[in-house]
Amino acid sequence: MDINQRNCNQLPWDKTIWDDIDHSVHEECKRISIATKILPLMMPDSEDALTVPSENIFVKTVDRERLLAIEEFETTPLVELCVSFTLTPQQVSLEGKIGKGRALAVRAANLLERGCDAVIFKGQSAIDGVGGEQDPLFRDRKVVAKSYSKNNQRARLGLLQAPEAEGANPDIQIIQVPSVNSNPNQPNWAENGTAKIHEAYGALQSGEGLDHSHYGPFFLILHYVPFTNFFRPLANTLIRPYDTFVNLLTEMPYGHSSSQSSSDKMPDMHEMYSYDKHPLYFGTGTVTPLTGIFASWGGNTMHLVVSKDTFTECTHQDKDGNYCFRLCKRFCLLLNDVTSVIRLEFLTESEQCTPSTPSPG
Repeated sequence: MDINQRNCNQLPWDKTIWDDIDHSVHEECKRISIATKILPLMMPDSEDALTVPSENIFVKTVDRERLLAIEEFETTPLVELCVSFTLTPQQVSLEGKIGKGRALAVRAANLLERGCDAVIFKGQSAIDGVGGEQDPLFRDRKVVAKSYSKNNQRARLGLLQAPEAEGANPDIQIIQVPSVNSNPNQPNWAENGTAKIHEAYGALQSGEGLDHSHYGPFFLILHYVPFTNFFRPLANTLIRPYDTFVNLLTEMPYGHSSSQSSSDKMPDMHEMYSYDKHPLYFGTGTVTPLTGIFASWGGNTMHLVVSKDTFTECTHQDKDGNYCFRLCKRFCLLLNDVTSVIRLEFLTESEQCTPSTPSPG
């Protein structure tokens, strides 16, 4: 973008200042985002795209032969999220010395990426509360959805809703984890949780009761409360429950791009989001409390589509003379095979052993 256009023809900033902000924002996004660490990335032809072709995989029978198929004309709308901040004229003029704009942009990037993760994991109910609990980031208007689909049920799905979507088997894909501690203030899912994670792995590998089996690579995302549980040694041992399942969790080889594009030129986004080897195991507050996701991203089961990566821009100058900025990102989750996801539900003693929310909405 032309520097004058990016400055809204008002800011006295040069390319050096913008490059410093862009680099800091990118590093924060790379550090905080979970979805970009686990999901194969795809870019459409244009960053102005509002929809992308869907790749929802289903099975149809022709002459007693079961064939994989994808709907020909189905599309998925993109979601655009934004976080705004302001600077006074004095802060703008001294940006090269005091860096207030960079500091606010980094904080905005942190909130924006957490909002993106919430939408990918909890679905669009995270935005508006329809069909599930609204995420506090959207409820408090810290992150704003500039555009999203209110009516496309498939587009509203997050990974946590996959086990209850059409074509899934919730009896297999929802696994409940009871606590072994009768104290409701100190639940302990470590022993039961380890067995249930192994059960989830076996369910996807075998494919019994599902349309497809899934051979990995696998990832595990847990709400932060049970996440920490698995690092506590088992009673009277030095064994951490985490050590008993960590080898089930794999990642794409370092330096290998899973990015796809409908254009001839392949985006090199793996260089933007490459990390050293580590198990794909994360704790977060962006999933529904006391839930988890065990899933396989291999075999084109899911993609993270990013048409416009996190970008900082000056929008206008308000009536008080302050400069208004925003960070935006346009993306969507392509959940191509709903049978690739297991939802873990961590129960307390007071809860009944029945599947709970979220619903597809």
